[in-house]
Amino acid sequence: AFQNQEKEKRAAELIIANKELAFQNDEKEKRAAELIIANKELIFQNGEKEKRAAELGIANKELLAFTYISSHDMQEPLRKIQTFVSLILVNENRNLSDNGKYNFQRIRLAAERMQQLIVDLLAFSQINTTDHKFEKTELRLIVEEIKTELKDAIQEKHATIESSMLGSANIIPFQFRQLLYNLISNALKFSNPAVSSKIMIKSRIVKGSGLNNENLSREKNYCHIIIKDNGIGFEPHFSERIFGLFQKLHNKDVYGGTGIGLAIVKKIVETHKGIITATSKLNKGATFDIYIPDDGIILMPNDRVSKLSGNQKKNFDKNLPEDKKNKSQSMKTVQPIFIVGIGGSAGALSAYRALLDAMPHDTGMAFVIISHMNPTAHSQLAKILSRHTKMSVLVASEAISILANHVYIIPPDSDLTIENYRFKIISPRISRNKQVDIFFISLAKAMGVRAVGIILSGYDGDGTEGCKQIKANGGKTFAQDMSAEVDFMPLSAQAAGCADFVLPLDKIPDKLKRLAAVLKI
Repeated sequence: AFQNQEKEKRAAELIIANKELAFQNDEKEKRAAELIIANKELIFQNGEKEKRAAELGIANKELLAFTYISSHDMQEPLRKIQTFVSLILVNENRNLSDNGKYNFQRIRLAAERMQQLIVDLLAFSQINTTDHKFEKTELRLIVEEIKTELKDAIQEKHATIESSMLGSANIIPFQFRQLLYNLISNALKFSNPAVSSKIMIKSRIVKGSGLNNENLSREKNYCHIIIKDNGIGFEPHFSERIFGLFQKLHNKDVYGGTGIGLAIVKKIVETHKGIITATSKLNKGATFDIYIPDDGIILMPNDRVSKLSGNQKKNFDKNLPEDKKNKSQSMKTVQPIFIVGIGGSAGALSAYRALLDAMPHDTGMAFVIISHMNPTAHSQLAKILSRHTKMSVLVASEAISILANHVYIIPPDSDLTIENYRFKIISPRISRNKQVDIFFISLAKAMGVRAVGIILSGYDGDGTEGCKQIKANGGKTFAQDMSAEVDFMPLSAQAAGCADFVLPLDKIPDKLKRLAAVLKI
């Protein structure tokens, strides 16, 4: 009887187990059916993603086409408008009424605003499409270069720019230069006329865990860069809006600009995997806080390192971590194979851009652009040309050495000479439209066979005497061929028999490479 009862219990348990198993099988079949549906949905989503990717590829091609049209076709009519308006104002000035002169000035200013808008839009669109190369770069040097370029505006505003604790950071140099340029020039533009402008720039390393920002990793360290001014400021509720495209808080007749500068700044910071914030009160100045991953930033400020003695510097290098030591050594000065002087009038902008577009970024040469600039005009040449090369584009300064794979721009209202791989600046300039000759003659004496002169589009005969001196000292000279928009300068060099090569712009880089190879042998 006992065994029968046990059998009945086991039978009841088996029935329950079978029911449970049947239920589990039903659940598995349901899960399998759901998985089939999910897989079909996943296949559909993947197909949609591929369609979106194809559409994105087409959109990127269209963007590149738009960029090309904007940088060439759309700007050409504007250049013509500016050229002919300038010619009318110069040659027909006596025949124009005061109202006519005023209207032509308005046309010229409108064309300049349109051109600047196109340039800024191109810069904004190209930030994420250009090839990014991060380099260990001294922030202090970038600030000093910007101060040199903004010298006239700084003097006009009676401004002081103080910088401290600016070390070396792993950044995209030309982008970060544009970022700091935009912020510093904004601080000057929106200064308070009642007080002398004061701009403070400093950096420090902070822990992400102490920032309480959901957009920053708590596990990382960040380089915190602060740009603070005592200008007119803005209402706190505009602190996010100012980073939008075409956002201007003031009338264009009072403060010029396109409303794109801070949008470019934000996009550059995001390219560096960081964030930027702005805080301000009306008439109380503004503060911009930038946070980018430190990625091996040297914590010791550069100005302190530069004051170390030779033995102290060796000990400092010896105590660096191995990865930082290698990076510190890689920053040693590299002298160029050639120093290439490039001369042209202000109208040669398209030629400068085309030449840099064709020039590799690792030629081992240094390039110095000597352009006839209006002394009263603020030069944007370095900013514009930096978008056409991966090389660093800097305004020439006596504080910096001339390095390979760099482009240097003559400062406004100055003559430029060279000695022992350093610039000498004469300001104001000695005479009108002789800046190319002055630099080329100096280049010939300083560099001998390592001097190269290139004459591009321009008026007058500037550069011809300089080319003669370069040839006489064993260097090489180039003149742009008939593609020059204004051929007075290249034709003058050719007529004097001092142009070794007459070439289109896209052929010059290859010839330079061949000359450098011969010199190395």
